[in-house]
Amino acid sequence: MQETIDGFEPFLNPAGQQKAFIGFDNDLPAGLVLLIDNDLESHPHLKPWLASLFVVPEMRGKGIGTALIHAVENAARDQRHAALYLYTGKANYYRNLDWQDHEELSGDYNGLMILIRKL
Repeated sequence: MQETIDGFEPFLNPAGQQKAFIGFDNDLPAGLVLLIDNDLESHPHLKPWLASLFVVPEMRGKGIGTALIHAVENAARDQRHAALYLYTGKANYYRNLDWQDHEELSGDYNGLMILIRKL
């Protein structure tokens, strides 16, 4: 448990670049997404990243995921980043939100795609 708490410490600094966003539905937490410096050790030159998007299955289809994505995009834009990256096996979900293919991954990440969102 302490390891998990320690892992989220960088997100608690209001002045920090990394952010955590929680989506709510009727005052209940329904989803989470992160804005982080790097999500792939093999691609340290790409920054920042949208990571760990999750919406509770029963809450999906209500626009919570889209709202969380927009929150990360806005935060990255506020930090004056020109682009935002993510990697996923569900590229079409993000393509529908104006994300574009950047690189098809291979090896341990075969079947996953890095996408870019120009801000």
